Amino acid sequence: MKHLSTLSLFACLSVPAAAQTAGLVFTQSNSPMGNELIALQRDAMGGLTMQGKTATGGTGTGMGLGSQGSVAFVTDRRKVLVVNAASNSLSAFRLDASGPTLMDVEPTQGIMPTSVTERDGRVYVLNAGGMGSIVGYNLSQAGILTPLPGAPAPLSSSMAAAAQVGITPDGKQLICSERATETIGVYPIAADGSLGQAQFLRSAGMTPFGFEFARGNNLIVSEAFGGAPDASAVSSYKLSSMGLPMLVSASVPTTETAACWIANTGNGRYSYTTNTGSGTVSGYRVMTATAQLEALNADGITGNLGAGTNPLDASISIDSRYLYVLSPATAEIAAFRIEENGSLSKLPSYMGVPATAFGLAAR
Repeated sequence: MKHLSTLSLFACLSVPAAAQTAGLVFTQSNSPMGNELIALQRDAMGGLTMQGKTATGGTGTGMGLGSQGSVAFVTDRRKVLVVNAASNSLSAFRLDASGPTLMDVEPTQGIMPTSVTERDGRVYVLNAGGMGSIVGYNLSQAGILTPLPGAPAPLSSSMAAAAQVGITPDGKQLICSERATETIGVYPIAADGSLGQAQFLRSAGMTPFGFEFARGNNLIVSEAFGGAPDASAVSSYKLSSMGLPMLVSASVPTTETAACWIANTGNGRYSYTTNTGSGTVSGYRVMTATAQLEALNADGITGNLGAGTNPLDASISIDSRYLYVLSPATAEIAAFRIEENGSLSKLPSYMGVPATAFGLAAR
């Protein structure tokens, strides 16, 4: 039986230019002494080397944020967004040949921002602390954030323990996973960017956490099941014409502990989740036409980082050749080559990320 350490349980479940940017991986230090965007260069073999660190203009919490999407690329891949969870702000960076340049820092009108998403210049941030809320911005070509009209949108409850926000591929709805209420919120996005009244749908399984949209209007969601040993799962949904997630495969087991973060290949055929409590990665085959899921391995172990690694965020390179997994407990970003059949081959890890690091975005 795989056991979930106190540290990994908190991290996972706590309440809380294409050519220029291809080959880059970003995380944030999340340091309470001053947050930094950490940039790493990816070589032709998938290896990572340090490129540099840039201050975000805010501060982190120094502990797990219990979210997916605290560091995110924007649609044009020439900008990166980073939440500053302790200083309640959002930072926008422009990317060029010299590296990231901080362009703007804006308050998030709430407490403890933990997840950010963007599509075609619209940005939404999840404030997971306090009463909980979602706030929106317009992002200019220059990287300047301007608040969208309307008040921050509420979550279903002040006890929602929301984990992630994401804009649907058509840009018409915003999805939010809520761990404590075990719901998936769907917010209509008006023409001016304001959020309408949400519908809260029951999750297929307990503790819905990370999610990612896949080709074919598919939505893949991890379910941590409260960190119960060997009980976590992944569910798939097909987005309806109205943008509502329609359940297809319900809680397909990982047989591992605390599945939290999701990453999909660009062709939508494979999806991976990190199992924080087991130190493993579980892979799934996705039928793009139907959104049906099939586990790649009967024992749920497609990739093995090892005991005590407590893997957190996961992200896949833009060419879908490499999967990267953040493990601050062991100061590493683990790397895997994604084979044609979806299996994973372990590559050397990058060693040297701070123990407070959180969030991962690869291109």
